[in-house]
Amino acid sequence: MMGYHTAIPVHRAAFWRCVMAVAHPIVLIPGIKGTKLVETNRVSHDIIFSGVQMHYESVMDLELTPVFNRSHFDRRPDTIIHPGELESVAYGSFVDEASQDAIVFIFNYDWRLSLAENGKRLRAFLEYLANKGKAINKALKVEKKQERVDFSSFNIVTHSMGNFIARNYLKHWGFELVEKVVFVAPPFRGALSLAQVVVTGQGMFSTKQKIRKIIRTFPGALELMPHKPGYQTASRFDDGSGHDFFNADHWQSNVNDQRKDWGRKFRSTLESAGSAVAGELAELSDFGAEERRRMLVIARHGADTLQAVTVRKNTPAVSNFLDFKRACHNAFGDEQVAHASSCAFWESVQTLMVTDKTGFFNALSGLFTWEQLLGPHAMVMADDRVQTLVLDFFDADRPFEFRVPGDTVRPVVGLDVKRCEDAAEGHVYWVPKVGDAEDGEVLLEQDE
Repeated sequence: MMGYHTAIPVHRAAFWRCVMAVAHPIVLIPGIKGTKLVETNRVSHDIIFSGVQMHYESVMDLELTPVFNRSHFDRRPDTIIHPGELESVAYGSFVDEASQDAIVFIFNYDWRLSLAENGKRLRAFLEYLANKGKAINKALKVEKKQERVDFSSFNIVTHSMGNFIARNYLKHWGFELVEKVVFVAPPFRGALSLAQVVVTGQGMFSTKQKIRKIIRTFPGALELMPHKPGYQTASRFDDGSGHDFFNADHWQSNVNDQRKDWGRKFRSTLESAGSAVAGELAELSDFGAEERRRMLVIARHGADTLQAVTVRKNTPAVSNFLDFKRACHNAFGDEQVAHASSCAFWESVQTLMVTDKTGFFNALSGLFTWEQLLGPHAMVMADDRVQTLVLDFFDADRPFEFRVPGDTVRPVVGLDVKRCEDAAEGHVYWVPKVGDAEDGEVLLEQDE
């Protein structure tokens, strides 16, 4: 299992400079689709899924079995899929920057699997690294403390779905082997765009018909459904009653139909995903003040993001119809994650909002950019301001200062509720209140 995780190679001289300059190596936990999935049971390994690949010939090979002995397995008998390399387009520049002053390890993981499975693998990975450091020191007979490889504690940075894996680790092992944690663009309470994938295939993934079926067998993906506490505003029935994405009977009848194979698969996977979300995630607010000071949240503002959807109990075609065509959406999010989710712990953990005065990821008209292709949420780790915030927070030699030129990084000091423009649907969304150098506290505007 350890072979699936890679370290960024550094020159031998730079290696010792890094070890002596920074006490704590960095572990990067990417988001959903952040690691390529590879078919390893072949003479030449075949990439089954890549976040930058638009068409997939063998994507149905990704289907998983129902849970067995607390694990999920590739459903195809002759298939063995493992995590491959990191998506360099989304994370390469961060790794390059972080590697200037620290050793960076990448926790590549199979994002189809449950957060509980991946949390255990993260534990094994950190233990492996800790023992590796001890073995190196013993083998080299290093005596000087400043030249020893210190893998006794790690700084962890997560992107998107990676927050679930880190929070599972924190729930079971606390800060053992962990110095600090930064959560970047975290869907702490899930993301409505994932529900859209299950129904239409649109949203986080690009292959409509195929992915909307097989994703119903991915517990890791279904765990990203909007969930309580804190995000019950994401959906409601058209009669005003409460809706729960982890209740299979609240789903569209063509998705949860027990008479059909895919319906039964969905219900089974949803049940295990709901159990993991309910019982396997640490609530950051439950930690003590000192531990909470060792955490930082970075959210992103300014991209059109789903906020809330109406579930229509009875329509001519299906029951419990998720009406995404008339869903509430606005710029209070990063395209995939609404502020109601990313800022869920603003009262307990320092939360910063990265904004753009002239629009999110100013793309030049007619010019191809990765941000245009993959979206701002996927590319947030490539933002140099985000990179600076993460690395400055990890720097133990000086106080953390989040101010950057242009006042585009501000602390979140509250959340206010607002009604969606189509008030007839009764939906609301959450608007962050941020600290302002001139006016004290102000509400974010859509176009900031």
